[in-house]
Amino acid sequence: MVDLTGTHLRPINNLVNNLVYCASAASDVETVIVDGRLVVDNRRLVGHDEATIVAQAEEEAIRRSRAAGLPVSPYYQ
Repeated sequence: MVDLTGTHLRPINNLVNNLVYCASAASDVETVIVDGRLVVDNRRLVGHDEATIVAQAEEEAIRRSRAAGLPVSPYYQ
């Protein structure tokens, strides 16, 4: 379910366009149900640690950048 009360989603002239082009913030998503299973509840990921996922993604991005020979800014290390 998406919270459509934000001013960045108004006016709702075309719901699909508003969702695709304006509802880009994760904070707009309140609830996600996949195959009958609750995945996001009250804007929180269910059953997974978000901080761990973000840390793993950052480590993988650094690893792939280095493997490609791209410079990695000290900010990301």
